[in-house]
Amino acid sequence: MVEEGSIRGLIEKSIPRIIKAAVWGALTYVFAYYLPMLMFPMDILPIEYGQLFYLFVGIIVFFAVVTKLFSGTILEYAFSIARALIMILYLIAVFNGGIISFAVSMEEASVNLAVNLEALLTILILVNLLGIAKSMLQATNFLAKKIDTNQLSVS
Repeated sequence: MVEEGSIRGLIEKSIPRIIKAAVWGALTYVFAYYLPMLMFPMDILPIEYGQLFYLFVGIIVFFAVVTKLFSGTILEYAFSIARALIMILYLIAVFNGGIISFAVSMEEASVNLAVNLEALLTILILVNLLGIAKSMLQATNFLAKKIDTNQLSVS
């Protein structure tokens, strides 16, 4: 029988979590990077947006793996909050505060195009703020259940 606090017991508890996190990370990679690359080649994006796409995929895959790895702990909710905050900062940086402008060169003329995406940026930020609120409520619920089970076992 394996002791509760031994190294072997810790490894046996960690292996399923690591496998689950690896599978979840691979699935996230397929849906966030591989499938979009099949549908839309990166040649149609300007170079700076291509690099931002790679950064987006890295952020999404990293937080998918980390939150699955720490599922069932308070760190799961902390990483969910961190993911939402980082995504808010990322979206503000990518959308340049809501105004995207770029130059399109046509046959004999160059056209400067500016698109106002403040409404879309606001919606995306609000969705992430809702994610933060959800994670905070889940963390509070997790800690409340943890306290209740500890008080019941002490009595």
